[in-house]
Amino acid sequence: MVADGHRFKLVGQGAANAASEPGRLILTQLEQLLLEENASLERNGQSDHAYFIERKNHILRELIVLQRTSVIKGEFAGNVEELKSLVARNLEVLEANIKAIKEVSDTLKNAALAEEADGTYSLDERRRGMAS
Repeated sequence: MVADGHRFKLVGQGAANAASEPGRLILTQLEQLLLEENASLERNGQSDHAYFIERKNHILRELIVLQRTSVIKGEFAGNVEELKSLVARNLEVLEANIKAIKEVSDTLKNAALAEEADGTYSLDERRRGMAS
């Protein structure tokens, strides 16, 4: 059975399905979150980074608790392998976003420095002169 249109399937029957449900839900949440964040960053390069970081941290804590408390430790190994491509894409998109932010920041910094340097004294030299 496919979970809500996502790739993650329940494994086993009966009691095994009940034990699998939390893991399936956590992996589905992670999949949805990564897809949402990737789409947001690819669409316009802007996203609520704090929201995505908080959600990913929360899901990671849930996975750690599930791993420590569950008897189904190896059951989701295949699902985790499927998530690797989503995580790799998330890393690529985040790195591109960080690079773009750094380039904009450097451009603004250089423009401010060029504006400051009018051929007389720079702001830093004036500050040092005031401190003496």
